Amino acid sequence: MLDAALERNVDLDYSCKEGSCDTCTVRILKGMENLSPVREEERDMLGDDLIKEGHRLACIISIHGPVELVQEQR
Repeated sequence: MLDAALERNVDLDYSCKEGSCDTCTVRILKGMENLSPVREEERDMLGDDLIKEGHRLACIISIHGPVELVQEQR
């Protein structure tokens, strides 16, 4: 998702683009069902609690339908 967002001039913070940092973390507000399954890299980086709250790594996820998200200041 991160690459597609950047190609469309969406302003998202990021660093590594490989899932080894959490700079590109976004919180999914709507459309969680339209995302790819959580990968181990995300689980290791974010932990189960943040994932349950809707946080995902933009560099890892794929979107398969409408999604509303926000990138919060950390």
